[in-house]
Amino acid sequence: MATHVLQSLQRHETYYITSADLSILVEHVQFRVHRYFFERESLWFKRQLSTPASPGAKPQGSSDSNSFILEDVTPSQFARFCWVFYNPRYSIYDDASVDDWQSILYLSHIWMFPEIKKLAIRELEKRPHEMTPVKRIKLYHATEVDRNLLISRYAALCEREEPLTLEEGTDLGMETTLMIAKGREEIRKERLADGLRSPLTPTISGEEVRVFVRELFKLDPGSPDEEVSSSNFSHEPPPAARGMTPTPSKAKLNGMRQKANGTPTKPAVVTSHQTPTSNAPSTPITMNGQTSGGLVSAYHI
Repeated sequence: MATHVLQSLQRHETYYITSADLSILVEHVQFRVHRYFFERESLWFKRQLSTPASPGAKPQGSSDSNSFILEDVTPSQFARFCWVFYNPRYSIYDDASVDDWQSILYLSHIWMFPEIKKLAIRELEKRPHEMTPVKRIKLYHATEVDRNLLISRYAALCEREEPLTLEEGTDLGMETTLMIAKGREEIRKERLADGLRSPLTPTISGEEVRVFVRELFKLDPGSPDEEVSSSNFSHEPPPAARGMTPTPSKAKLNGMRQKANGTPTKPAVVTSHQTPTSNAPSTPITMNGQTSGGLVSAYHI
């Protein structure tokens, strides 16, 4: 913060709202937004803003001279986060890029905005081909997203011909890298007719690989993706990411291979997710002469 005070402070051109009641300083940029959103939706902000800097002092953020200071975030990142609340196009979020949603997901995770986190996950899931499997796995692990959403990404890494690169292994971490390596080995174990093994081509594919991956990572097929489908506000941080789990038994793996070789399999059960709703007020907010949809637009998707 010492380097920031040497710069002249400037008001953000969009999110310094004179009628708002919460002053936030990000680097040298002054924001003024509605306290209601931050205290209602985030337990972290509610705790921070309710604690005065010293006994008898005014609450942090009550004025520009007593701004709540946010570290480890840039003005542009925080402005994009505020955009979720003040989006004037109601439930249309096409203007945000994948990079924007990655940032929003990360900030909503560390600041404990569960509803914004669900929104970010949903928007990222709408764009399955705009992130590599490795980058998505890294992001979802860091933000403790339900790993059921990663089954197809784990499977893609197990099925592809090329092994993981050193950079990809670094991004995934040792534990996940070892699990993927074991998965790649297991799905290639079936011997060919001449007694040799194929070093590249998996002997099971498609849904069979996803079934195998689910067993490999010990993911419950019946558990809904609570990070996306639930609309209940949670005051607790997201559940910790699952650790390394045992691989499926040889008998179970052989059974999957037999099915892949011609035995009919049962169709996969697809669980539909209910779209979350919000208890946010429907009253629009006027900001700089423009009416916004308010937070309600973030949840009716």
